[in-house]
Amino acid sequence: MTNRITIKWLKENIGEFTPPSWHCTTLNYYENYYKKQCIESPVDKAVADFFGTENKLIYLFRTYFEESENMFSRELYIFSI
Repeated sequence: MTNRITIKWLKENIGEFTPPSWHCTTLNYYENYYKKQCIESPVDKAVADFFGTENKLIYLFRTYFEESENMFSRELYIFSI
């Protein structure tokens, strides 16, 4: 898998069982947690157009094993800066 997020990737990995979330965080927590736990992922033009390009957006991705559910989870974070 590449780190690139595409419309195809979104369709395959985000669906009706993906809970939408809205998080607000401090810059300090962003720098100390998200930037260390996630990989910055480039997106193709279709994804950038879908989310809008009025603001600069940073796309962060991580995969981890959730022991309590015995499965891998994927998370995509989109930050506006």
